[in-house]
Amino acid sequence: MSLRSLSLVALLSLPTPALAGERLLVAGTDGFVYQTNPNAATSTFEYFACACTGPVNALTADHHNLYVADEFGQLLVTDVRSGAPKSLVQLGMFDITSMAAPPSGLFVGTASGVVARVDPETGVTLDQRTAPAAVRALATLNGKLFAATFDPNSLGAIYSAPLGSGEFTYFSCFCFFDLRELLVDGNDLLAADGSGLVTRIDGTTGAVLDAQWTAPLNAMAVSGSYYLVHVGGGVIGRFDALGTPLGKLLSPFAVRAMLVVKDPPRPTIAPKSAKRP
Repeated sequence: MSLRSLSLVALLSLPTPALAGERLLVAGTDGFVYQTNPNAATSTFEYFACACTGPVNALTADHHNLYVADEFGQLLVTDVRSGAPKSLVQLGMFDITSMAAPPSGLFVGTASGVVARVDPETGVTLDQRTAPAAVRALATLNGKLFAATFDPNSLGAIYSAPLGSGEFTYFSCFCFFDLRELLVDGNDLLAADGSGLVTRIDGTTGAVLDAQWTAPLNAMAVSGSYYLVHVGGGVIGRFDALGTPLGKLLSPFAVRAMLVVKDPPRPTIAPKSAKRP
C-alpha cells in the first residue's frame, strides 16, 4: 500500500515527538512533513504532520500554526509545536508556489502572479493583488510584503508592497535567472536562485550587501548563521555565510519545501515558597 493511500485520519493521529528550540521542517511529494534539530551532530528526521492530499508546494508558520499548501490548492493548518491538525480547507488556487504568515494574515503566492490574503480557517480570499511576474517566494519584513518573481523572458526581480494594501513596485534585483527562495535574516533578505547563489539584500534600501555560492538548490532555509539548501534526493547541505560547506543532513524523501521554526522558551513556574508553620 502506498503512503498516499493510507487513511488520512490515521496519519494525522500519529504521535509527534517533541523537539525543543529550533526545528527544521521538510515536506515532500506524499504530503508528509518531518522535523529534525538542524544543529544536532547527528540529525534524525521524525514524523510531524501530513497533508496527505498531494505533493506539498509551500510551508510557512507563525507563532501558533504551521500552514501546508499542496499542489491541488488545499491548505492544512496544524499546531506549530505539536503538529496536531486544526483545519483542512480548499483555497481554490492550483498554482500555489509560496506563503507568508505575518500577524496581519496568511498570504499565498501563485505562478500566475496573484498574491492573495486568505482566511486560513475557511479558505476564503479576503483580498488580492498581482505581482509583475510569476511569484516564486514571499517574505514579510518591516511592514512590507516582498515577492521574488520569475520571468522566462527577463531577469528575476524582487518587488515590494505595503502589507495592508497597495500595488507591488520594484525593490531589488541581482541578475537572478531562476529565483527560488526569499528569506528574512534579521533586517536583511536572503534571495537564492536555482544555481545556488545566495544574495544578502538590505531589507530597507534593496541594496545588495554580499553574495555567496552554495550548491544548486530547489529549497532553502536559514538556521542561525547557517544556510540549509536541498540539493536533491533528500540531501540537505549546510553552508556558512561564506558559502563554505559544513556537512549534510539526509531527509527521508526528496524535499519540495522546507522551513526553520524557532519555538519560544516554555514558561517556567517558580517553586512555591514553604509556608511557615
